[in-house]
Amino acid sequence: MNILDLECDELLNEAIMSKTPIVLVEGVADIPVYEQLSEVNELKSEVYAIENIKGYAEGVEE
Repeated sequence: MNILDLECDELLNEAIMSKTPIVLVEGVADIPVYEQLSEVNELKSEVYAIENIKGYAEGVEE
């Protein structure tokens, strides 16, 4: 179990209440890429790795 396990509905509620888009990415390594894209385009967003959502896992299998 991941220490950062979040629920999809929690993230949706957060996005609605704060009027901030949520971006779900495949893995933790992708977070900085999408955060930088948001900054360059002057967009406010929250970026989360899908593996931090309960019931989901990273898409890359080794």
